[in-house]
Amino acid sequence: MNAPWQVTATKVYCEAVEDDTIIMVKGDWDCLCTYYGKWGPVNRLKRTGATRILSWMGIVNGVRQITADECKGPADCQKVRDYQQKYMLAEKP
Repeated sequence: MNAPWQVTATKVYCEAVEDDTIIMVKGDWDCLCTYYGKWGPVNRLKRTGATRILSWMGIVNGVRQITADECKGPADCQKVRDYQQKYMLAEKP
């Protein structure tokens, strides 16, 4: 059963990647995480110290990426499931 709306979304802080993300639930109950969709399971950390100066000079990238092993994607994310369940229960007759 599809929901009578097209999409709902909320912004949350994800501890797994240590950054904000937007969770979306579509009317067909498909779920998306914008952070995972754009970056995958990685942390994007701003450079500090000497590497910050190197990034300002354009020698290195301004952020570094490290794998976030805790991020399993939207299919296995508890925050995504909780948000989806909230609306599934609200739409139940």
